[in-house]
Order: sequence, then C-alpha cells, then structure tokens
Amino acid sequence: MDLYHDCVKDLSGKIGKIMKLNGRIRRMDSMMIESNIRFLSRMELIYTCISKLVVYLSKKQPDMVSDPLKHYAGPNEYNRVFYHQRNDDMEAMIQTLLTDSDCLLELCKTDFEEATEYQLFVRCLSDQTVVENDKRRLRTREDGTMNSSALQNPSDPDATYRNKSDKLYRGYTANLEETVGKNGSVVTDYQFDKNTHTDSHFLQETLSQMEKSEEEIILVTDGGYDGQDNAGFHLTEIIVSAVHIKNSAAPRFIKRLPRLLPQKMPPTEPKARDICKARNSAI
Repeated sequence: MDLYHDCVKDLSGKIGKIMKLNGRIRRMDSMMIESNIRFLSRMELIYTCISKLVVYLSKKQPDMVSDPLKHYAGPNEYNRVFYHQRNDDMEAMIQTLLTDSDCLLELCKTDFEEATEYQLFVRCLSDQTVVENDKRRLRTREDGTMNSSALQNPSDPDATYRNKSDKLYRGYTANLEETVGKNGSVVTDYQFDKNTHTDSHFLQETLSQMEKSEEEIILVTDGGYDGQDNAGFHLTEIIVSAVHIKNSAAPRFIKRLPRLLPQKMPPTEPKARDICKARNSAI
C-alpha cells in the first residue's frame, strides 16, 4: 500500500470536485525522473561494489578479510586508484579488480547471500563480466548487450538505464494523469516506476484500473502510448491522440480528438505552461 499516493489522489480528487471537474476528459503524459547518483565507469562500478563488500566484511568479521583485500576499506583508496594512476596502468588495474573479485567470491561462498553488499557485488559481476576458460573478463559486445536493468550505481540499485530521444537517463519515470474541464485542470493521479516502464504499459494499467462509467471518457495521450501490447488500439494522431472508452465492458475505439470534444471546450492540446503546472503539482 502506497499511503502517499492514496493521500495525493484523494486530495486532488476533492480539489477536482471543488473545481467541478467531472473527469470525462483527461490528459496523460510521462516524464523522466533522474536518480541522484553519479555516473560510474565500469571500472569504478566494480571497484565500488568490491569496496562496499570489503567494508561490510571488515565490520562483521574483521579477521576474515585477507591482507591483499584490506586496502579496499581504506578511506583514501578510491582517490589513489582513480586519480593517482596513469592511464596506461588501467588494463592492469582492471585485471587486478577481476582477480580480487574471484577471491571475494571464494571467501564469501554462500555465507553472506542475505547481505545487500554481497547481492550488489554479485549482480555487478553478472552484469559486467563473463567467465571464459576459467578466467573472468569484462563483457564485450560479442557477448551481447547489457540489459537496461543493469546496476548503474550501488547507491541506488533500483535505478535503470534508458535512451529516449537520443538522451541518456538513469533513474525512473512518472506518468501523470490530468483531469480537464471548463474551470481548469488538476493532476488527479500518477504512477511511478523504473524508467524502463513504457508509456504503453502505463496506459494498459490505467485502463485496467479504470472504473466502469456510463458516460464516455476521453483520454488524451501522445503517440508514445501506442504499442502492439495494447490490442485493439490504434492511435490516429501522433502529437495529440485520444482513446475513446464507452464503458469498461465495451470495445475500445480510437477516434480523432476534434470529433470527440464539445465545441465549447477549450483546445485540448496542452500548452507548455499546462504541462509545467501538471508536473509541479505531481511533485
């Protein structure tokens, strides 16, 4: 149960009633939420996961950590490795990290599978490396591209990677639903998920949870909410499209927006300031 979501939805619903919004016309749009994490190179990521696990082991069982691994727990070791090393030493450093990773795996065995530090360490190795002929090496393109759910930074293990409109994002995505009427508009619902969650999936979830209504509902979206997973849907507008729903049991049809909206209603294409208001209200 998400108490914060329930509170926001209940409050915005009451605001909508005060504004006399009947919920017949709604807009939907998504936005990327950047995680507050630093970009890490593959070498930095592996090192950080090793370091966090060694620090954890040093606190739990100090005598367990062997001398060759103890330096990973040093407070200044990160700076020494990444800022005081020559570039031509990087290949040797990567190989050292991979060798030490195997030593840690052998050291931990199955005794620390419940520890978060160990889980992130194993996840990182699974994402970034492969074992070939009993030797660990970095994953290459020939081994297959890495999944977008690969660990980006152990400080936020749930953050995912996505390339959208030629821009790289690491974090999450929010989907905003805005109820529109003659007296204005208000964000009445939102969804929050990993940024690999597509607009099409958000649309499916919204439609499945939508209560049966005797009055037709117009849901205005952009072309990103279309997809093969939405059986029976075909968006006829790329910039501004509409999903026309008679009721939850009836077939769902897509029609052009101008045919659906009353002539006295304001234009439905959201202006920049409307989108900003919607996003600010959700935040």
